[in-house]
Amino acid sequence: MGALRRAAGDHDVSVRPRSHQVVAPAEKLAVYRRKAAAALVAAQRKEG
Repeated sequence: MGALRRAAGDHDVSVRPRSHQVVAPAEKLAVYRRKAAAALVAAQRKEG
């Protein structure tokens, strides 16, 4: 898709499509930790 955008002279190639979302490593880690904490809470509720 990038080559097609470049070929269209008046198109702004700096605009990223929604399917290409760059996620910062810190944000990925935060999401992972949040999911892990939720899974831990769920497991503890299931046990006791």
